[in-house]
Parts: sequence; C-alpha cells; structure tokens
Amino acid sequence: TGIWLANDDTHLFVRLEATAEFQLDEGHALTLCIDTDGDPATGEAVHGIGADLWWELGLRTGRAHGSEGAFGIWYADIGCRAAPTVSSTTFEMAIARDAAPAGPLFGDATLGILVQDRTVGGDGLFDGDLVPDTGALSYTFDPTPVGDPESIPLDRQSGDSIRVVTWNTLWDGMTDPDRAESFRRVLIALDPDILALQE
Repeated sequence: TGIWLANDDTHLFVRLEATAEFQLDEGHALTLCIDTDGDPATGEAVHGIGADLWWELGLRTGRAHGSEGAFGIWYADIGCRAAPTVSSTTFEMAIARDAAPAGPLFGDATLGILVQDRTVGGDGLFDGDLVPDTGALSYTFDPTPVGDPESIPLDRQSGDSIRVVTWNTLWDGMTDPDRAESFRRVLIALDPDILALQE
C-alpha cells in the first residue's frame, strides 16, 4: 500500500494504492485524515496530527474542523472528485484548494496526511492498516505553475467504431430541467450509438 501527493493551482491530488482490489466509496472503514493547518492541537487527534479534514471514504462523508467546531461535509463541500468509480487497487482523488466547509480549509502550512483503516478489533481499538506505516506524511504545496492538460480528441478512431456511453444520472437527473442543458451538451459531444442510463 502507498500514498502519493501532488498539486496544481486549484487542487490537492491524492493517489492511494492497495495490495487488494476494493471499491473506494463503500464496504470498508478507510479514513483520509489531513492536518491542513500544520497544528496538531486543532482538528481530531490521530497519530500525531490534528486532522482538520476527516473523510470516511467508505461512507462518502466526512467532517471539517474550523474555529466554530466540526461540521459534517459531503463531496461538493470540499470539491472532491475520485476515480475510478469501480473496484481497483489504485485510486486518485482531487480536493479543491479553495474549499471552505468550515472556513478556509487550506492555507500555506505544511500538510500532514495519512489513511487509517478504522476497523474496530475485539479489544475495542482500531486494528486496521495505517498508510504510511510510520505515521503522517508531510507535504508542502508546490507553487510551480502547471500547464493545461493536453486535449483528448473525441473523434472516432475508425468509421466502423461503435461508441457506447453508460451514465449514472443521479436519481431522476434526466428529468431535472435545471440539468437538461448539461445532458444535452455532453451527449452531443459524445454522440453515442448506444446510450445506457441508470441510477
């Protein structure tokens, strides 16, 4: 298992690698803990850091700590994106650097970050794995500008290609008039031959 960090001007990127395949957003007790202000006295104490951001990956929810206390948070509150959305041994997450779920989340401080399996053992203590094994990893945002990514063309590679698009529309998203333009724009760009919509 391992954890890698990187950043650009807008996001902190977290890569997790495991020895066994699992699904990132369900069926486990992995918790991402980030000390965003470099102060072990703030946030939730865990292995020498004060986790101002506490994200329970398997439950898809978390807590953010600020001067007014702790607040429950959801993906959108921290601008979080994670992939893949299927089982794998490697996952990547992006967290918005301008997120402010309980006041500004990130500053200029060096971060402390770890992932802990919060499975409770028979003795009532957490007995899961810890990544890194030695405790929190320190990370300082790199100010080097990152250029725009190279565009990936949507053109079909051959005339006899069949394009299949599968889309989880989030409940009854296709009938939501506020989202209609977004669906229209994406489907026109992708131009699928077969479209599978599901929730």
